[in-house]
Amino acid sequence: MKILKIIFLLVILQIPFDLSAQNSPEDSLAFKQRERELIDSLKIKKDDYKLLESLAILYRENAEIDKSTEIFLKIKDLFNFPKTYMRIALNYYFKEDINKSIEYINKGLEKSQSDSMIFFAAFLYHFMDSNEKALEYLERVIFKDDIYFEPLLLYCDIKFHMYDTTNFYSTILRMEKLDNTNSELYKSYARYYRLIEDYENALTSINKAISLNSDDDYYFLLRGIILYELKKYELALKDFLSKYEGDDYLILKNLYLGRIYSRLDSLEKSMEYYLTFEEIMDDIFEIDDFYNVGVYYIEKADYVKASYYYEKCLKLDSTHANTLNDLALIYWYTKNFDLAESYFQKSIKTEPNEKIVLQNYAMFLASQKRVSDVLVILDKLIEIDPENIKEYEDAKKMIKNEGIIEFCENKKVRF
Repeated sequence: MKILKIIFLLVILQIPFDLSAQNSPEDSLAFKQRERELIDSLKIKKDDYKLLESLAILYRENAEIDKSTEIFLKIKDLFNFPKTYMRIALNYYFKEDINKSIEYINKGLEKSQSDSMIFFAAFLYHFMDSNEKALEYLERVIFKDDIYFEPLLLYCDIKFHMYDTTNFYSTILRMEKLDNTNSELYKSYARYYRLIEDYENALTSINKAISLNSDDDYYFLLRGIILYELKKYELALKDFLSKYEGDDYLILKNLYLGRIYSRLDSLEKSMEYYLTFEEIMDDIFEIDDFYNVGVYYIEKADYVKASYYYEKCLKLDSTHANTLNDLALIYWYTKNFDLAESYFQKSIKTEPNEKIVLQNYAMFLASQKRVSDVLVILDKLIEIDPENIKEYEDAKKMIKNEGIIEFCENKKVRF
């Protein structure tokens, strides 16, 4: 579990912590001495709440979570205080038993609807990717005037993961009034701008975050993603390969590396990253990812695998013009001419002015010796692509003067 997540949680719950504490011999001696004092006192004042609480906290601060939990459970049975449930939940969170943590925070909420317990519940549900549930808790208290920075940050984090901009920007403005030097503020700005596809402002914001805190790997990951969206692929690559060294977001990093190398026409390199997702690609791939893998296989003339990935594209978008075009090419190359014709027509229906599709279709029609149909497509290309009008006019002349066979041989068209 990342230490930053633990720190963030402790700040949300306003629990004091000291990262500078060292396990020196003096510290160990002090711990043992304090432990002995509390245990001896409990022999005299059996089941004293303050003594039990102090001992449980002492164990937790010394990372003896099992001992701490055992005592907090005893306190719960003896006194049934609401805050004890939160402390038990916190210990289970430290042990990474999130289900147990949620169980106890919910029991605590049955007894008290304190802000800190509500914040904790929201944090736990967000941690479990149950963001709607997290938001349900957080919105009970997030609009209070006396709210502090970290719960607002948690709210923005949840909104980002839900792709929901409602109240996102206004919450960031509230954060800025509380602390305008916090790098997490500018991360939140970057995320908001990314959601609304304002990538220039997103880049400005994440650069500000990095200027305030260059130790957070996630900032470089986010900047790499933003640079990718800005089509600054080389700069994005630099962030992913040189700056981002964390493994918490390894899947996201590899996904974008696959995308970047595809954009840079390094398909072999792209596949090194894409194929790490074979078992989970249906869960994380977007249509362009399936398409990129399909392109790799069509260039390898592995039409079976290419078709497999193209069909996955069509499940996400049955009108994806590039996929329809490539499937038309596959059916043409494998001499399934009726299906080739069908997929060319579907692609053109989706993108009637896509010149690559029209050029491919013209070549296909030429291979079928359908002269009049080829000329119609060439006229269409002259209309939509005037920069290359000479090439299309020359093609028309060749077909009319020398015949379709000579044209196909000249253009190396497949039959």
